[in-house]
Amino acid sequence: MNKIIPLFLKIFFLQFIISIPFFFIAFKDFPKKAFTVNLWISSFFPELICGIYFLYKLNLIKAFKANLLSKFWSFKNLKIISVGIFIPTAISLILNYLNLINTNLIKDIDYLEIVTFFFLLLLSAFMEEIFFRFIPYNILKNELSLKNVLLTSLIFSCFHLFNPNFNIIGLINIFVAGIFLSLIYLKTNSIIISTIVHFLWNFLIGCIYGSNISGLKIYGISNYSFISNNKILTGVDFGFEGSIITTLVFSIFSLVLIKSATFSK
Repeated sequence: MNKIIPLFLKIFFLQFIISIPFFFIAFKDFPKKAFTVNLWISSFFPELICGIYFLYKLNLIKAFKANLLSKFWSFKNLKIISVGIFIPTAISLILNYLNLINTNLIKDIDYLEIVTFFFLLLLSAFMEEIFFRFIPYNILKNELSLKNVLLTSLIFSCFHLFNPNFNIIGLINIFVAGIFLSLIYLKTNSIIISTIVHFLWNFLIGCIYGSNISGLKIYGISNYSFISNNKILTGVDFGFEGSIITTLVFSIFSLVLIKSATFSK
């Protein structure tokens, strides 16, 4: 566990330094509280530079290439990916069924915009999986424990503290989602599978079901209005990730994965 905190302090410090010049690219977009191309550029490229640096510095580049090239398509992994589709879909259906929100398709959908955000969200998920799953769990491969998973997931949650419209349930949900994604990575040993599941969550809730993604508005084929004023259930402007219904769903699936997980410690 002592390895994790110093590691992330170094990562966040370097990423902060690299982000300074990129900050001006997205400066005008900050008040929009939306996921824009400029905002993506200002976060993705510092992460990319920082990620490449640490993969080489920690001598993980060979392991990373091997992980990427390893066989990842199997019936077991397809079931995990299907869970990645089921979870956001189920949460959207529950929120609508309980008359907490009302989801409607928008008119004149810009499919080029949808395709653009498809790839941007995929690349963002890939970088986060490198930082919060591949690097720490390869450093700790002989010391894997549930405590390490919990600590890494807590740091993953704190990484989103400065997102707009943040709330305590959002903090909890991203923490639980971090556990869920960690267990998927450890179960499959595939950065690609954990990336796909991570991406599916962001893309489906944002671009398909109309929710904000961690407080950021994104262009999608639908939008929703609040029927209920219950902030705990709806998640309000933080999106599905701010709803206690999301907490329950992710917790159930995480507990199922924990039962089948194998730790070295």
